[in-house]
Parts: sequence; structure tokens; C-alpha cells
Amino acid sequence: MRIEHLFGTVVPMLATEVEARQVVARLAEAIDALDRLDLDAVDPATASTVLVELSTQSDRLRGEIARVAAVVADSEAWRASGAASMAAFFSNATGVAWGQARATVELGEVMAQHEAIDRAVRSGDLSPAAALQLAVAVDDVGFDAVEGELVDELAGLTPTKAAQAVKTWRAVANPVDDAARRTTANAARCLSFRPAGDGMTQVDGMLPNRIAQSLRRTLSHLAEQQRTDNSGRSATQRRVDALGDLCAAYERGEVTGGRNLPRVIATMTIADLEQRSGVATGTFGETLTSDEVDEICCDAVIHRYVADQTGATINFGRGRRTISPQQYLALVARDGGCRHPGCDRPPEWCEGHHINEFAARGGLTDLDELVLLCHHHHHDIHDRSWRLTGTAQHLCFIGPDGRRLPSSLDTVHQQVA
Repeated sequence: MRIEHLFGTVVPMLATEVEARQVVARLAEAIDALDRLDLDAVDPATASTVLVELSTQSDRLRGEIARVAAVVADSEAWRASGAASMAAFFSNATGVAWGQARATVELGEVMAQHEAIDRAVRSGDLSPAAALQLAVAVDDVGFDAVEGELVDELAGLTPTKAAQAVKTWRAVANPVDDAARRTTANAARCLSFRPAGDGMTQVDGMLPNRIAQSLRRTLSHLAEQQRTDNSGRSATQRRVDALGDLCAAYERGEVTGGRNLPRVIATMTIADLEQRSGVATGTFGETLTSDEVDEICCDAVIHRYVADQTGATINFGRGRRTISPQQYLALVARDGGCRHPGCDRPPEWCEGHHINEFAARGGLTDLDELVLLCHHHHHDIHDRSWRLTGTAQHLCFIGPDGRRLPSSLDTVHQQVA
């Protein structure tokens, strides 16, 4: 077993207990050095850089811990403790939650069996969280042939986006297996209510994606309308209250079956259309099979989204200053959420924004002059702490300190592909 590149050196084979303990001791010394660092004397910019670098090294260390856990698990040395499993032994010995211990063991097993994943986690290119999202697909037909490509695609993604990318690959690569998984999962759908005895009720359930996204979209919309009431309620509290308002309206007979139909934006090539390939994505990132989309399309408003080979939207032409519903839908299809780099707010939490002030004063309202921004980043632009330059295709956010953050459509499409 080797532990590579710790503190700028290469540690050779750990053949003895002494060598192993020396490595751990050096790690403890490095942490002690950090503990002695006067963080109050570090300027914010440097602190930000150190934060990111420490996080990367922490992920690499988690990978090494997982590799050691895999060795212990394989040797079955943990059985001497009387624990029921390796995860139970690890949890009892370290005090970490059982779920975290199990994830560490699973990560070690996957790294031991898949060279590309092992190499990416150890180098810091792939986070342990993203690697675990990839772990669910390692036994799928065709995975070995594309392992390296999938690892490269997941590098730098958040766990949520990594999970979405893996789901998309599984649905496209093995549609029959994916359909079987969904059929099995659909049979487990449920919704239950358990009184807690303190005036509250615990709600538990498993919902199909098409139902869950409809519920989330409705509650998010109602909760967003209540956001400015200065009540101090959190977003989760507003969603609960929105559900109560919706039920109360139904009981009063004010809701009898609305006609606010779901909107389907069809983004595809001719090959996709002929082969029925690809998957659909819901507003909150849920994957939908072609069959599920067909069901939705039985009673929906369908929109065609046309783009050129680079992903740039074909111009909608001039319009009024107010962004039309059609333009907003095109923005959702093109941007997929807030365009500020690093922001993961979905379209439901976003607003259209004119890139150039001229457009906001009655000039052109072409789609190339519009972008989606969440409320937070939209406010940043309008209070002048941040500025936007460029076009929707190649956008640049400029911070108060002059820092430039590029946001190109090519990058956006790679993240959601």
C-alpha cells in the first residue's frame, strides 16, 4: 500500500507499523501547524485561497482514509472487535456516523476496483462525494468502457450535478435497465402521516419524479410570493404554509382542477427525435424517461427550442422591454438556472435580466441581451456591486474588486450534459 504526495514527498511502501505511524505523525504535525496559524492576520483573499486548497487536500485525505478502510475491510481484521460489519467497526472506533463510515468503506472498495476513479480521487480531481455518485453505476453494462470519460465529466462537479450526470448516462446507455429500475422504484411510492404528539405531524413519502416536480414547482411558486412579507419565516416554513394555503383553498372549493398546464420545452436534434434517445430533465433536475415525457405531453403546452450547433439560441427578434413568457421559457432552456458561476439556483428561483442598460430603457429585447439570474445575484447587479459585460453566449461577471468571473454557454452546457 502507498500513500503518495503527502506534504510534497512520495512515501514508499508501508511495510511496517513504524512507517505507517510516521506518516500519521507527520499529518498530525501539519494539522498542528495550521492550528497555530493566526487566521485573524491573514487577509481575506489569501484566506479564501487557503480555504479552497485545504478543502481539496481534505478530499484527498478522505480518499486515503477510504483506501486504508478498504485494506482493513479486505483483511477482515475488524472482526476481532466483535462488530457486525466494517462500517460498524469504523463508526464505533472513530465516533463518525454509521452512514459516513459506510460511505468511506464503499468509496475505498470502488477505488480499489476502478483505476480511473482511484487516480482522480487521489489527485484531487474528483471529490469523494462525486465518486460515490459514480459508484452506483460501476456494475452497469458498458461502464468499464467509458469509466475514464465519465470521471473526466464529473471532475469539479457538485454531488448534485454529479448525480444528475450519472443518472443521465445510465438512462441513455441502458434504457431497458433504467426502465426496470424505475418500475421497481415506482412500486415503492408511498405517502404517510405520523402524529408526533406535540401538535405536529411527521410526513414521510417517496414520490415519482413527475409528481414531485409538480409539487415542488407549485409550493416554490406560492412560497416565493410570500417571501417579502417580513415574517422571518424560512424557505422551508414558507413551503409548509403554502401547502396549507393550497389545501385550504381546495376545501373551500376554490381549487377544482386548474388548467395551468405543464410546459414542455423540447430541445433535441433530428437524430434524437428519430431514435427517441436522450432523457428529459425537470425544473429541479429530475430525470424523466421518454415514456414519462409522453404522459406529461398528453396534456401540456409544448414548446420547441431551436439552437445552432454551438448551443446559441436562434434570435427571437426585437420585443418589448418586459420579457415575454416565450422568451422566459427560452431562457430556461438555454441557461438552465442562474448564470452566475458557482450558483446552483434552479430556474424557478430565477428572473430574467437585461445585460445592457440600453435594453432596459426600451432598446432591443433580443434573447442575446437576456440572462437568468437568481434573486440574490440579480440584486447584486442592480445595486451596482457587480457588473455584467459581454453577451449571453460569453458573459462576464465583474465584482466590486474588479475580479472577473466568465460564464460561457459552453461551460453551462457541459455542466448539465
